[in-house]
Amino acid sequence: MIKIRNVRKAFEDLEAIENMNITVNKGSIYGLLGSNGAGKTTLLKLITGIYVQDDGVITIDEMPVYENPNMKQRIFFIQDIPYFLPQYTVKQMAQFYQNIYPAWDQNRFEELVKAFNMDLHKKVHKFSKGIQRQAAFILGLSTKPDVLLLDEPMDGLDPVMRKKVKGLIIDDVAEREMTVLISSHNLREVEDLCDFIGIMHKGKLMIEKELDDLKSDTHK
Repeated sequence: MIKIRNVRKAFEDLEAIENMNITVNKGSIYGLLGSNGAGKTTLLKLITGIYVQDDGVITIDEMPVYENPNMKQRIFFIQDIPYFLPQYTVKQMAQFYQNIYPAWDQNRFEELVKAFNMDLHKKVHKFSKGIQRQAAFILGLSTKPDVLLLDEPMDGLDPVMRKKVKGLIIDDVAEREMTVLISSHNLREVEDLCDFIGIMHKGKLMIEKELDDLKSDTHK
């Protein structure tokens, strides 16, 4: 379970996150929606412990994440532009993550490589944006994370790949009770995935509802 309580984060004179309160239950998929600049990426980086909040408390399963290596081994974060080590192939990235994540599942990795028809020996930076994102999903899901954080995850994926990725996420949530937080500026991309939706605007959470309730409240 992810708990965010009264969290604030500022960068010089920019108030990026203001008095944020969110709970993401274990085994659920939470969609964080908002336009570019709403503060979604900043919030994800706070949850992963890349940034530290100025005020408030962020915990996963009642434990803080910032400077907590044991907790970070249970989290995988796929950024809007996935990061790979320079000049590394997918196989070399897999070996790198295998040394960091104790729950790494080599069989799962090999299954996903076949499912995506991924070239293990080509340097990742030579792939297109969409193929790089597929590689990020293969690596991320192979770490068997308890918490998966995704920033604009469908960007660059064609409809077939979107369907495949969504199916894999749903399977992991169902089988392992993985907790997922997805940020997107497009409700349509994530509405078939999410249980809960939070809508952000200028660093504040404006609406938080179960997706079915949100749909029933919407009228033309």
